[in-house]
Amino acid sequence: GSVIYGSDQVRADFLREFDGGRMKVSEGDLLPFNDKDNPLDNDWYFQMFGQSAPKSHIEHFFDCVRNREKPISDLASHNLMLNFCHAINISLRLNKNLVYDPAQRNFGNDALANTMIGREQRKGFETDI
Repeated sequence: GSVIYGSDQVRADFLREFDGGRMKVSEGDLLPFNDKDNPLDNDWYFQMFGQSAPKSHIEHFFDCVRNREKPISDLASHNLMLNFCHAINISLRLNKNLVYDPAQRNFGNDALANTMIGREQRKGFETDI
């Protein structure tokens, strides 16, 4: 958490743009890398992810495909994160608090919210997850 939120106020301020709640990103839309004015520990990326920092997000993905390694941002974690984002948007659209069950991928007994989870898939592009 301290890599994202900052271990102290100086680091927290360094990680933010102070414009619309956005965080700074480095080339490739990753967290900021070392900066001569605000250096991170030299091995922070390796400590967090167990590998050297990639030059870009897409380069990291292709390296993992070539080497058959698990990427930092794997499909399962993205799916879970996006399901929560989708659940939050459904809650906002319905203007009510909802309880999302990630194991069941639904809102329990809230029929209206559950109808907003998915839609009919186009013929020929069906998936069963």
